[in-house]
Amino acid sequence: MQKILLALLAIVYSTSGFSQSIGIGTTTPNNSAILDVSSTNKGILLPRMTTGQRDAIASPVTGLTIFNLDDQCTDVFDGAFWIKNCGFKQTDSVTVPANSWMQLSNIGGPARNKGVGFSIGNKGYVGAGVGLSGFLNDFWEFDPATGIWTQKAGFAQLPRADAVGFSIQNKGYIGTGWNAGPRKDFWEYDPAANNWVQKADFGGTGRENAVGFSIGNKGYIGTGFDGANPTNDFWEFDPASNIWTQKTNFFLARYDAVGFSIAGKGYLGTGNNNNDFYEYDPLLNSWSPKASLGGIGRSAAVGFSIGNKGYLGLGNNLSDGALNDLWEYDPVANSWIQKTNFPGTARFDAIGFSIGSKGYAGTGGSFSYSADLWEYRSNSFQAPSFASSFSPPISVGQITDGIWTKSFLVNQPAITTTGFVGININDPRFSFDAKGPLRLRSLGTTRTAGIWLNNNTNTDTTLFMGMLDDNTGGFYGSGNWRWVVNAATGNTGIGTTNPSARLHVAGTTYLNGNVGIATVSASAPLHVTGNTILNGNVGIGALIPVFPISFSASAGDKISLAGNTAGAPHYGFGIQGGLLQIHSNAIGSDIAFGYGTSSSFTETMRIKGNSNVGIGTAAPATRLDVAGLNNWDLSNTEGDFRVGTGTYRIKMGVALDGGGAGAGRIRAAGGINTLYLGAGNTDVLTLFSNGNATLTGTLTQNSDARMKSNIHLLQSSLQNIRELNGYTYNWMDETKDTGVQIGVLAQEVQKVYPQLVKQNDKGELSVNYTGLIPVLLEGIKEQQQQIDELKKLVEQLLKK
Repeated sequence: MQKILLALLAIVYSTSGFSQSIGIGTTTPNNSAILDVSSTNKGILLPRMTTGQRDAIASPVTGLTIFNLDDQCTDVFDGAFWIKNCGFKQTDSVTVPANSWMQLSNIGGPARNKGVGFSIGNKGYVGAGVGLSGFLNDFWEFDPATGIWTQKAGFAQLPRADAVGFSIQNKGYIGTGWNAGPRKDFWEYDPAANNWVQKADFGGTGRENAVGFSIGNKGYIGTGFDGANPTNDFWEFDPASNIWTQKTNFFLARYDAVGFSIAGKGYLGTGNNNNDFYEYDPLLNSWSPKASLGGIGRSAAVGFSIGNKGYLGLGNNLSDGALNDLWEYDPVANSWIQKTNFPGTARFDAIGFSIGSKGYAGTGGSFSYSADLWEYRSNSFQAPSFASSFSPPISVGQITDGIWTKSFLVNQPAITTTGFVGININDPRFSFDAKGPLRLRSLGTTRTAGIWLNNNTNTDTTLFMGMLDDNTGGFYGSGNWRWVVNAATGNTGIGTTNPSARLHVAGTTYLNGNVGIATVSASAPLHVTGNTILNGNVGIGALIPVFPISFSASAGDKISLAGNTAGAPHYGFGIQGGLLQIHSNAIGSDIAFGYGTSSSFTETMRIKGNSNVGIGTAAPATRLDVAGLNNWDLSNTEGDFRVGTGTYRIKMGVALDGGGAGAGRIRAAGGINTLYLGAGNTDVLTLFSNGNATLTGTLTQNSDARMKSNIHLLQSSLQNIRELNGYTYNWMDETKDTGVQIGVLAQEVQKVYPQLVKQNDKGELSVNYTGLIPVLLEGIKEQQQQIDELKKLVEQLLKK
């Protein structure tokens, strides 16, 4: 055996002079190694010895390595000290729970928002957006197996924000977006070649904040903002033919919506502070409404799908600001379930994608830029549980020649490779993650117990959570205690440090959501059992109420008087499209006005569900049905307008100098189709159904010279009159007067006096007969002048 070892050493020493590599278990040793050992069922044994035996080694050389039997560590001599490398050993496995988040390594490149994210195979891709330096076009690949980001070829040629991205089979696609205007160019990324190729421009107008997803081997883009208006057109892209085809428009124009696909169907919803949700069927090319998102309406949210479920969360609400909730959509049940909130800071304009059974969300911000990435696990899985490989034989504080690791034993502090610290848990997910109660102690009279929280840039201690005094704790910021609780009394104060009631609010109050007072089951924005007195303004969905009761400025239902099913018809008030609505729950329900109480009510006016309106009657039979006294009253006991009396269909009285109705009137006599206009009890003008009219007095027209300008004497009236003829005729319309009429023809009058002829919208001509009087006067005068001249001529002839 000794001879074999000597021979092996001789080979090692002899080959080293030729700088060759020796392989054990391999015929192709790596050129960078002097000795390359390869095996799939055996390992290498280092010299094994105790600490005492290690220390007895005479003049150890730098790099000398042994396995220490005392603590199961590998010891390496650095020329002065033994460096102790003690790893972790797997003792068991733990179950990482479903519906949980874990922070991963930050994305490659700068922090950003309004970027693009998608996955190809088992890799994720993030790029574009806007950061502190402006618009971005860098592009990064993420490997979830290693947690490593690798920079790839920059996206296209023009940086941009608010673009659309998705993948089809083994290629990625990015298009549209904004940079110096809305974009419509479209690009394909090949991860194998790591290059971009421009494809056919998007089929619609250039736009930003659109929605994109893929179904099978086709891509889809729709909605968005084209620089002037929200859009609702929807387009399909076929990468095989490089052609865009317009599909059925989405229901409502919008931007900043969310889209993803599940099992051959597309889904699109939210945006513009909405929470509605719709399904697209590419086979039928049709949209259908689905259950609205369980959370509040929002814009710029994140969406992705895992298996047969969809996920939607984060985003921005006009009233609540940045959000961090997450919701799961089941297309089979058509229902939403709230999941664990996103643990990072609330944000919008983030990116989202999924790889296998995990979802990913990151970047974005709340008017800021972020670079973090978080992994969402919809299902539980087994992860190894580690324990320290040794127990220190002496106090840790006495160790000077080794680097010691923290143990992952339960009930002992645990530190992950990412720097997360766990107390009573072996898989911490945050910088400090503890199970069980924590206690913070004060520094006597100088400092109370609590925690200071910095702002995002770590330039200021913005918020303090801790004790105000021995009995009161809460939140302190900007020089004042903002919210406190008195442990002795149970009173809570907002805006005051001395609360005198269970809830004591000093200043304006803003409530969003259902609030119960004296009830544990609030079913409305404000659900109060018992009497309530409010002093000041109350806001429901309104951040700064300026009226006794103020609602948010968004459209939708505001007050429900009866009916508690969300989205169902009910009695109440709402706003939609700039229209104030008062609505009942069905077409058979009416709206009534009157006086008294609900149990003792006297009705004065009613609007029927069929649109009929009744005044003085609860059963209007026509669009306007006004009931009243049966006599025309001039003694100020009835109103100035009446419809449907015993004698007349319509009566209208005009009050004169504060007197009663009757100074003027319009009436229609029942049964003879005649309309009368009069004053007092006298009919002055009668209009008959055949078109005739009778005036009981004299008709005069304004003709004062002081009211006229550009006055000229008529010329050639006699000549023009010769162009006119008088006729007898009958009306062709049988509803008019059937007797023989006398008059002129409008067409003849129009030729000589067009200003006396008017034409209605049917092309029918009418003649101003009164206007013919001045013409006749001047014609007579001209004729009389001719007669006078003839008389003089006759007299002269007779004298001769």
